[in-house]
Amino acid sequence: MTFRTAWDEENEEWLFSVVDVVEILTEQADHKGAANYWKVMKKILRDEGNQSVTNYTN
Repeated sequence: MTFRTAWDEENEEWLFSVVDVVEILTEQADHKGAANYWKVMKKILRDEGNQSVTNYTN
């Protein structure tokens, strides 16, 4: 199982792939299942008025 991470030198913090974390925590069989799980979860959170993620680009 791949767990993608990146080190942000400027802010001195680790960044993690949410889909990879979801895949591990929910014991999904594959990346596609985890991506779908996260997609549904984001919609539920958005519908409840929660800010689920911060957009981050390099």
